[in-house]
Amino acid sequence: ARLAQLEFQEKSGKLVPADQVKVETFNRFRGLRDSMLAIPNNVAEKLAITDDPHQVAQILTAAIHESLNDFANSNAG
Repeated sequence: ARLAQLEFQEKSGKLVPADQVKVETFNRFRGLRDSMLAIPNNVAEKLAITDDPHQVAQILTAAIHESLNDFANSNAG
């Protein structure tokens, strides 16, 4: 009975193979890593033209929030 229930859940899309979950999770977090590592290059010019520490913090915070929001919304559907 348990095996039949698992087979039904898999066929109906409620249960997915663990390997598939691992690959998808790895790929999503690799994308987050890449996005975070790109922040310095993406904000370098903006940071270079300011000497206001508050503005530097705002620029960095905005870039980090953008990366994290993109990650959070990348699989919203």
